[in-house]
Amino acid sequence: MKGSQEIAKALADKITGIEYQGEGYAAQMLKFRDLAKAQGMVIVHGASDDLMEFEGAINDELDAYDGATAYLDADGIYGVPSGCNAENEEPKCQHHKDCLVKCKTIEAVWDENGIPWTYKTDIPHATFDIMEDGEVYCRGIVFHLSELMPSGGALPERIPPPHPPAALGRSESAHRGMPDKGGML
Repeated sequence: MKGSQEIAKALADKITGIEYQGEGYAAQMLKFRDLAKAQGMVIVHGASDDLMEFEGAINDELDAYDGATAYLDADGIYGVPSGCNAENEEPKCQHHKDCLVKCKTIEAVWDENGIPWTYKTDIPHATFDIMEDGEVYCRGIVFHLSELMPSGGALPERIPPPHPPAALGRSESAHRGMPDKGGML
């Protein structure tokens, strides 16, 4: 049985080399998204000049014009609760501070070393390259959803939000359940 890192690498190897917006690109990415979802994996890649895409066990996107940092937990991208504070400010709300401590981060880096999209994270992952006109357009990452859980694999303790749940900024398409990570590609 393959471990999550081996599965991530196998999926990354399958993605490597596809041509961004080339013939069949959308169909290929849909196939990879479905495969990732079935294996509990998350694919992170850039789109256009302003999006950080999450596909598979998490399906979402983040505005990342000129770079951005995504805060993630096992439920997906953590959005700033409305009323806590404005975007790009230090957290003022205790709920926001507590949640950010429990989140892991992925930084989308725009145009580093001649590659339009790269990612920095401490989450164990495998990398892949999406090409455009023979050049690397995006160096994306693949990781297992369980990497977003605290050690021991248990779901993080939920902090009751001071705001209605709809105000948390989570996408309706965020992760709904996690398959067993022991599957094979």
